[in-house]
Amino acid sequence: MKLVMVSGSHPRHLHVVKKVAESGCLAGVVLMKRENMILDIPEGMDPALTDLYRHHFQLRLDMEEKYFGDFDTEAFINSLDHLIVDDEELNGPKVADYLKRIQPDWLLAYGPGLIRPNILSLVNDRALNLHGGLSPYYKGAATMFWPFYFLEPNYVGTTLHYIIQKIDAGRIIHQSVPVLEHGDCMHEVACKAIVIAADDLKVILGRMAKGEVFEGEEQRKTGKLFLEREWRPEHLRLIYETFGDKIVDLYLDGKINKNNAPRLIRAI
Repeated sequence: MKLVMVSGSHPRHLHVVKKVAESGCLAGVVLMKRENMILDIPEGMDPALTDLYRHHFQLRLDMEEKYFGDFDTEAFINSLDHLIVDDEELNGPKVADYLKRIQPDWLLAYGPGLIRPNILSLVNDRALNLHGGLSPYYKGAATMFWPFYFLEPNYVGTTLHYIIQKIDAGRIIHQSVPVLEHGDCMHEVACKAIVIAADDLKVILGRMAKGEVFEGEEQRKTGKLFLEREWRPEHLRLIYETFGDKIVDLYLDGKINKNNAPRLIRAI
């Protein structure tokens, strides 16, 4: 099986690329350059909120370096057949020509922008997405943040699904969730979710390479599609000021979200 991965460029994305490479299926990588891990402070932001905003994104970087910074990512990418693009080039002729050259059997996405039909048609729509969120409950953007905001830390996880034109709505092959432990902060849970997802993905791709077919399960439940514009810095106040980033502890101590567990779809 020949697979091309279309990936973001943050440490978590490159960790998953590494695990896919270990599966023996990876024929090439399209790496879409993502925004900086530390975002610029929006103009006119309240000083108190500025500190919170800076803390939030610095903590994200610190956690990703803790979990995914143990290898030379530049050397690793250079060891692969790869193409680096920006978001405006993702669905353009550079990527199309790259896929035509490699002629993969499958495309796997994790962390780029939306992949359009002109690109998907080059793999006969044989395309999968590793979504950083549990579909259908949390779809779209920031889907490992919103479960914390709604006090459902046990709804942080990932979904491997087929790509269709509706966002994060294709048939689900497999879902992974991390083990929550006392002391886990929000970003640590997100990183742990990616660690288990990458390990599970490696196993699934290995089985696909041997001819196993995963039909997946249709998404029949309803959830919410979160748009990028719906996230605002003010949302950070609930996580850090109201709850002190101790939402996992509250859940494990039975103080929030009791008797409310997601139904997971598992392939392995």
